[in-house]
Amino acid sequence: MSVYVLCRTSISGRLTIAIPTVQRPNKNYFPSMLREMFMKTADEELREITFVILLADIGTTEWKTKLESEIKTNYSAYIEDGSLKIIQAPPEYYDTMLTFKDDRYVNWRTKQNFDYSYIMRYCQHMSDYYMQMEDDVTPVDGYYQAITNFISSQPDDNWVCLEFSTLGFIGKLYHTPEVVLLADMLLIFNYSQPVDFIFPYYNMMTGRRSQMRKPSLFQHRGYYSSLRDKIQPLQDKFFDFPPKQFHGDNPFAFLETNLKYTADFPPSLAYSKDPGFFWSAESVESDSNFTIVFNSTHNLSKIQITTGSQSHPSDTARFAILEASEAPKDRTSKCGQFNHIASFKNGEISVDKERIVSSVGKMPLKCLQIRFLERQVEWLIIREIAVFIDK
Repeated sequence: MSVYVLCRTSISGRLTIAIPTVQRPNKNYFPSMLREMFMKTADEELREITFVILLADIGTTEWKTKLESEIKTNYSAYIEDGSLKIIQAPPEYYDTMLTFKDDRYVNWRTKQNFDYSYIMRYCQHMSDYYMQMEDDVTPVDGYYQAITNFISSQPDDNWVCLEFSTLGFIGKLYHTPEVVLLADMLLIFNYSQPVDFIFPYYNMMTGRRSQMRKPSLFQHRGYYSSLRDKIQPLQDKFFDFPPKQFHGDNPFAFLETNLKYTADFPPSLAYSKDPGFFWSAESVESDSNFTIVFNSTHNLSKIQITTGSQSHPSDTARFAILEASEAPKDRTSKCGQFNHIASFKNGEISVDKERIVSSVGKMPLKCLQIRFLERQVEWLIIREIAVFIDK
């Protein structure tokens, strides 16, 4: 088993993703998690990432030897070019760790703080940014590009932490040279607080902002905890944001609805080409509507709308129709008279140019509207609205 020293002298990449892993008593999620982390990132992007895996069971165990061998077999090219590193802490590293005879949970979370502190110190000079990851998550496709885009979108560099998951210590990103300070804090409060409490304290003490990205990029999948007999059926409600399927032209438009919604799921996410969706915060009443008002009129060749989600399959458009209007003759109105185009079937609509023209004529359109004919108790998710211009 390899043991690496903590000394590092130069920054070698853009992002370090640190993943401590231990043997779980019921199910091991780590192999599939690591496979997805590689598969869901482009090859050219992987050149900017260094993955550091801490085999965190204390002592040399058969499981660690087997896992290291499997990683070296499956990811030999990445190990050879230095973009994947396997480390473990020497047994004496844990000599100062207190244990409590009658509290397994405190012992477990204390050990976690030691593990995180060790891997942070190992990585403190390896890259521009450091991201902490747990070993039982699944990422979205293109997660690395989404991370770099979110970093670039910050108005300045005066942030301490960018968060890419709402759960635990998953997907928390720091400036790499600063993580040694957090590592120190984890050891100072190692047995008195879990990491989920310590890192927000650290963020607050810096006096700089933390920023949560929504939608989340990583979902917790580990039902069985690494603590024996403990289950953690936690799910990030902001994760279920699959990439858009249809890639419509979606000309500039204003979006309006009389449905209540929260700031996390605004109407714009249904029409945007970025991941995300609109989610109402109430049941859908009869004559509820969701309206798209184009900035200028357009002849359309296709309209595709998808509702519901994998996590909330019942939150679909059930008793709804799609309508369209030309520009209003009355300049005080946004839309003209609406005409029926199609009804939703299984929560979806897909209409072509022939159907559009037969329903509303050849005049360019100013508005589209989803309108509900009956009440539905379920809330509404509009996952994607794709509008194609007839060119």
